[in-house]
Amino acid sequence: MDPLGLLPYALAAGGGRVDGHEASALVAAGFTLLQRSLPLVRALGTEPVAVRPARWAEVLVALAASDGRGLRVLSQNQEPAGFLYPAGSNDGSPAFSVSVDLRAAPLQATVSAAQLTQVVDLGSHFGLDLIGDTETPGHDEPCLMLPGQASWISHRQLLHDARAAMAAYAFTPVRRTVVCTPFTSYEGLVQGVLAPLLAGGAVLTGASLGVQEVHAVLADGEANVVVCGPEFALPPDIAARVIRVPLG
Repeated sequence: MDPLGLLPYALAAGGGRVDGHEASALVAAGFTLLQRSLPLVRALGTEPVAVRPARWAEVLVALAASDGRGLRVLSQNQEPAGFLYPAGSNDGSPAFSVSVDLRAAPLQATVSAAQLTQVVDLGSHFGLDLIGDTETPGHDEPCLMLPGQASWISHRQLLHDARAAMAAYAFTPVRRTVVCTPFTSYEGLVQGVLAPLLAGGAVLTGASLGVQEVHAVLADGEANVVVCGPEFALPPDIAARVIRVPLG
């Protein structure tokens, strides 16, 4: 499979940032994880990868670590969050014989398999040359499955929808987006994460922030775009100064 048709390579080529981390560094960290953890590679085989994220940054690392096999995003109703697993091939439940703690990514990850615990230094991802293309149409192979879905979303579909959102809401490298949606939201993923990153902008994941904290981020100018549902209220002075990307 041509890696240039994979979503993570396109995101890395965009030059954007997620929560202060360069998207290219997060993607490179995922590839480095596979190179440095033999137990993980053996456990994955040809199966998809599953992640229960605490941050959108972990989703990018996991997308790269899936290496084209597909990534299942698990519900956050269970703990702990911030971990990657081999996905069950039949019912989508994680196989917990191997787990990867991604909470310190892109600096390091901790792989636990049977009686082995391995701290994987992902520092070598710095300087890793990732060649990608933000204009690639993308492969038709499975890329992502969100909680509650029964079918895979392809690299091609995700890139198509992200480019449509990028054009519709004029995302550019100077846009700084705070996304206030759960990891179950396809619209939130496309409009709040993928589109800004393809455009080279910065993304702040506000799903874990309180309403007042998001207001402070917008009031201070740390973000000038907010991606949120209709239930999310903005004070009039902030609403007049930011771009709101509505969901639902």
